[in-house]
Amino acid sequence: MRAQPARPRRARRQLGILLAAVAVLAVFAGGIALGMAIHDNPQSGPLVTVERTVELPPAPAR
Repeated sequence: MRAQPARPRRARRQLGILLAAVAVLAVFAGGIALGMAIHDNPQSGPLVTVERTVELPPAPAR
């Protein structure tokens, strides 16, 4: 009897390494895209708060 060749195990390992490399590159590219999007976002102007007082007329007497 012959032993089973080690080829399927090696191919499975290479496929796992390839998928891990693709995942790492995808995360890296996503990080670069996010960084560029944050960098390209224009700065907003100064924050302006407006405060108004509303005075209601007195209620009519009964």
